[in-house]
Amino acid sequence: MQRVRGQVQVPEQLYSGAGRVKSVTVAVLDTGIAYHPDLVGRLLAFSDFVEGRSFPYDDNGHGTHVCGIVCGSGELSGGRFRGMAPEAKLVVGKVLDRQGEGSCDSMQEALEWVLRVKNRYGIRVLNISVGIGDLKERYKEQMLRKSLEFLWQAIPVRRTVVFRRWPVAERF
Repeated sequence: MQRVRGQVQVPEQLYSGAGRVKSVTVAVLDTGIAYHPDLVGRLLAFSDFVEGRSFPYDDNGHGTHVCGIVCGSGELSGGRFRGMAPEAKLVVGKVLDRQGEGSCDSMQEALEWVLRVKNRYGIRVLNISVGIGDLKERYKEQMLRKSLEFLWQAIPVRRTVVFRRWPVAERF
C-alpha cells in the first residue's frame, strides 16, 4: 500500500489524518462489505441491491478488499498497512453477487440510492470498480450513463477514470 500511495501521490496529511484534512465519505458499489478489524467504525450505511438483506455482508470478498484499500486502519498490521484515506467513512451498496455478477437494474437502483443519501452522509467520493460486458439491451447502459452524469453534477468530480467501460468518479 505504501508504494501505491506514493505512485498515486496521496498527500501525507490525508494518509496520516494530520493537519486540517477532514474525513471524507466514500460510496462503494461492489460485492458488499464484510466484518474486518481494519474497517471497524468506518461503515455509515449499507444497502443490498442483490438479495435485499438488511445486514452488511460480502459473499465474494472484492468489495471488502476495495473498502480496505480506501480506508483500512491497519489494525491487523499494527498500523503498517493502512488504506489510502484511513480516516474515511464508507457507504456501501451491494450490487454484485458472490460470483461478481450484477445487473443494470441493481446498479441503477444503487446509483439512485447514492443520490438520495449523498447529503445525509456527506458523500464526496464514488467508487464503482466493476466491469460491464456486452449488453443485449443497450438502452440500459445509456440509462446508467445518464445516471452517472447526473451524479457527477451532484457530487462535484475532480478526476474521472474509466475502468472497463464503467466510469469511476473520485473527489478529495
